[in-house]
Amino acid sequence: MSDNTVALWDVKNKKVLRRIRGHSARVGCLAWNNFILSTGSCDSTIMNHDVRAKESLLATLKGHEQEICGLQWDSNTDGTYLASGGNDNVACVWEYNQLSANEPTPKCVLRESRAAVKALAWCPWQKALLAAGGGTGDMHIRFYDVNSGNCFNEVNTQSQVCSLQWNPFDKEILSSHGFSKYQLSIWKYPSLIKTHDLTGHTSRVLHTVEFFVTLSSRFKFFILLFVIVLVWKKKKKKKKRRCPQMAQWSVQVLLMKLCGFGKFLKK
Repeated sequence: MSDNTVALWDVKNKKVLRRIRGHSARVGCLAWNNFILSTGSCDSTIMNHDVRAKESLLATLKGHEQEICGLQWDSNTDGTYLASGGNDNVACVWEYNQLSANEPTPKCVLRESRAAVKALAWCPWQKALLAAGGGTGDMHIRFYDVNSGNCFNEVNTQSQVCSLQWNPFDKEILSSHGFSKYQLSIWKYPSLIKTHDLTGHTSRVLHTVEFFVTLSSRFKFFILLFVIVLVWKKKKKKKKRRCPQMAQWSVQVLLMKLCGFGKFLKK
């Protein structure tokens, strides 16, 4: 919000349940871990709130020197780790059990990026594997074992990395990008061979999100990708004389690849 607060909404009744205060500058990113809400701000701090409690603040994390632009809990596994990325070109990994400490310190600090770190994603099928993407001055996706803090693999994407999503059903990762190509890319893991690019946006693809409904896991991911592609197609329609058949084929490729059906596609 413009007053540096975070509003929790009752979506069904369209009303604000409570406002969370504490930051001294804008709040640019959020991450949930069950009943814990983590907020990252331009004031360089991360606040962790138990939204069930009247006095909700659990801990304030101070590991960055500039704005927090990325937050991600490993909630697909057991919620042990929180990753944060900042405009100071640094990513930090925090442990859940450190939130009760007087002055929590990061488990590890990752300094390989040469630009802001916004894109963060925890692998859903390999514990402690973190993917982190760098901004325009870096353009790399790096892969870390946070138990050791080591970067053991990386790939130059040739574009600003804005968002990352692991495929829970196959060893692949999706990246969305800004300058200079504004594309969505699919990478095999761990070879990091790019299998597909989807273009059409004319500016940064800032976010990709998981969209959960009461269906099987595979259909959940299918719907996630369908939402992403609908946004892509909407942008693409603004361009003149695009081939609808090619757009439709590309949509099918993205859905099939990221739902684990890559074996049905020709190389």
